[in-house]
Amino acid sequence: MAKKFKIESKEEGRGKPDRELFATLIEARDYIRDRWQGADYIDGPDSFHTDYCTFRLVGFVLADIGKRRYEEWGPEWDWLELA
Repeated sequence: MAKKFKIESKEEGRGKPDRELFATLIEARDYIRDRWQGADYIDGPDSFHTDYCTFRLVGFVLADIGKRRYEEWGPEWDWLELA
C-alpha cells in the first residue's frame, strides 16, 4: 500500500525536518496522538507543536483525525475513531 500521508517534524534549533510516511490515517493519527500535548498546541489546520518540535501534516489535516471543541476553560481535542 502506498504511503500517502506524511508528517514533517523539526526540532527547534536543529537541521532539516524529519519525515514519517503513513499508509493510513489511523497510523498517522496514532503517531500524532503519541506526541500530542493538547489543543492549545495547534498552530493551524495542518500544523501543531510540542515544547520542543513543530509538526506539519502533508496529505491530510487535523480535522481528518479529530475535532476541536471549546469548554469554558479552553480548547479540548477529541480523536476520531477511524475505520
